[in-house]
Amino acid sequence: MRYLFLAACLLFSLPAYADPIIGETSTYAREQGLDSLYFYVSSGDGQGQIEYICTAFPNQASSAEKWQIRKFTYDSSNRVSTIRWADGTSRFIKVCDDRATYDYTP
Repeated sequence: MRYLFLAACLLFSLPAYADPIIGETSTYAREQGLDSLYFYVSSGDGQGQIEYICTAFPNQASSAEKWQIRKFTYDSSNRVSTIRWADGTSRFIKVCDDRATYDYTP
């Protein structure tokens, strides 16, 4: 079944979205070759600490609507407590420069 999916992708040139494929692990090789920008906002003790990771295909301006954005928040023990997508989507349609203006609620 997996080979049939891959063959269909090659045959029909489907657009690349980062939504997970059944059985896919977080270390899947399709993320290799993407550019990532990292941004941190911290109160100093973990509580209220925020990390944004913006990911795009190479050579995209941070002002282009070509980014996928994740927001990580931390608890008082400096552990990641939530990971959310900008406006609930993992598609490459966001502006990295506007990362703090998107909705990250579940």
